[in-house]
Amino acid sequence: MREIKFRLINNGQIVGYERWNSLAGKWCYDDKLSGSFYIMNAFIPHTDKEQYTGLKDKNGREDIYADDVVLTPNGRVWQVGWNDFYVAWVLWSLKDTTHFISLPIEDGKLHAFKQGNIHENLELLK
Repeated sequence: MREIKFRLINNGQIVGYERWNSLAGKWCYDDKLSGSFYIMNAFIPHTDKEQYTGLKDKNGREDIYADDVVLTPNGRVWQVGWNDFYVAWVLWSLKDTTHFISLPIEDGKLHAFKQGNIHENLELLK
């Protein structure tokens, strides 16, 4: 079963992560400093969430969330997002917001390299 977790955003900044703990039956929080989800960690105030796609990058090390920016092997830069019409995760073009492609998945990993996200790496959007 896919892990259910979210990246927490407050005023445009990543403030932590939230993950469902099915054994405890509750949400667990990681404040980005401890690097661990604990049942006893306090709730982290946030204004928005970005969902984990269930995929890792081509190296298998980086979790891929909505609004991450990735580089495909052909040298194009894309933003990960959800398409309501196709009910699927897709890669949106940073140059033409109406253009998207389906996620290139290989061996259960996104066939792309994570470059950053729209909150901490604004230079990637240019």
